[in-house]
Amino acid sequence: MSIEPFRATVVFPLAALLLVHILFLAKYSSMQPYTGYYVLFNILILIYFIALKRRLSHLEAYFKETAKTVEKELLFDDIHPLTVPKDLQEVEPLIQEINKLVIYLNRKSQVAQSFNANIAHELRAPLAELKAKMEYSLYFASVPQRCTAEMSDFIQKIDNLEEIVSQMLYVSNNNINNLNTSMQRVLLNDIITETIDTKQKEISYKRLKVETEINQAISIHGHKKLLRYAVGNIIDNAVKYSRPDGTITIRLEKRRNFISLIVADNGVGIDKRELKLIFHPYYRGENSSSYSDGYGLGLSLATWIFELHSAAIRIRSIKDRGTCVVVKFHTS
Repeated sequence: MSIEPFRATVVFPLAALLLVHILFLAKYSSMQPYTGYYVLFNILILIYFIALKRRLSHLEAYFKETAKTVEKELLFDDIHPLTVPKDLQEVEPLIQEINKLVIYLNRKSQVAQSFNANIAHELRAPLAELKAKMEYSLYFASVPQRCTAEMSDFIQKIDNLEEIVSQMLYVSNNNINNLNTSMQRVLLNDIITETIDTKQKEISYKRLKVETEINQAISIHGHKKLLRYAVGNIIDNAVKYSRPDGTITIRLEKRRNFISLIVADNGVGIDKRELKLIFHPYYRGENSSSYSDGYGLGLSLATWIFELHSAAIRIRSIKDRGTCVVVKFHTS
């Protein structure tokens, strides 16, 4: 982008002001009759820079608002080209360059989304066929007793893969407009209760104590299926990584401008070096292989879902002492 507008609006006026000051001070005795013009010139320059400051403030406000809009659009991989305000035509070359980048990013996003959907479709059929054959062999064929447990474990892994494929398809087939039309008032209390009920077998097996601190019905505007997955992932991790006879605390509270969901356990914890990595897709910590059969997608997808609902997730953890997950939904 050319620097001519900067020269015209800032450099040239400053140079003129400096030149007038030098001439006036250098020949002060002979310039005394023109003191009034000198004062007037300084007043005009002052007025000019006050007007320039107001214009720059307007420009700053425009870019701040644009940054907020783009940040929201990035969550949905749907960035719209920027428009040039009528009173800010001098930034048009910059906006044109930004819009070229926006078009490029949108094309890349569409290709990635299409690729994910195609991969998910291609995986669905062979996974279903493989699972059916394994289940037939397990229940109707003569399988050695020593292989039964391994086959059951393999079928569970196929179930996990099918769930991931379903999630990929669901996200790929639903753009932001579809997701918005399917949003409704969702009672977070119900999602927490349903999740605990589905994990009751594991909770009982590990003799875990689940304490809930929910004093009122709390709801948000959101997508129930996605929220069920995201909240379920947080609670599921607490159950998986808790030691036998451990305690899990789930607290839901409403404040003035936000709603907090806190899930804490006294399980194996997360190493400090891994805290920044656990949100990355496909990343699995050193404890994951011992406690979970997942593939490192759960927390990454849950984070995306929370961001979609104007929520932020934060995790504090101490290795061998436990983990605390805080999800903060902004309501205003």
